[in-house]
Amino acid sequence: MSQFYNDGTFVNYGTQLLPISGLAGTLLGTYVAENWSATYPSDKIQIRNQQNGPAGQIFISGFSNGSATLQCGQTGTPVPHNGAKYGLYGSVWVISEIGRTETQGDIVKANVNFDRLIN
Repeated sequence: MSQFYNDGTFVNYGTQLLPISGLAGTLLGTYVAENWSATYPSDKIQIRNQQNGPAGQIFISGFSNGSATLQCGQTGTPVPHNGAKYGLYGSVWVISEIGRTETQGDIVKANVNFDRLIN
């Protein structure tokens, strides 16, 4: 079934609207994040007894990171830069890597990697 009406406010399922700020804290723009995915790894320390048998283990939260495809929300919205920040799911994330931009008509997209800020 084809779409017959869109008032311009519709965002597809599986996407996130992200207001992203630059290094000075000023808003760069609102972006559509497609395929936003993050990992929350942990480090494991295993403890062994004198016979080298398992005696316990400790899990420590690791550094969270992820990736997404960002689409500039409007014509003229700049592609975000490394160090740009946004908030999502109760955490602040910083863009750490930006891939080559792809353009089709007025649509501009770039693959980005990001890391969760600790403090």
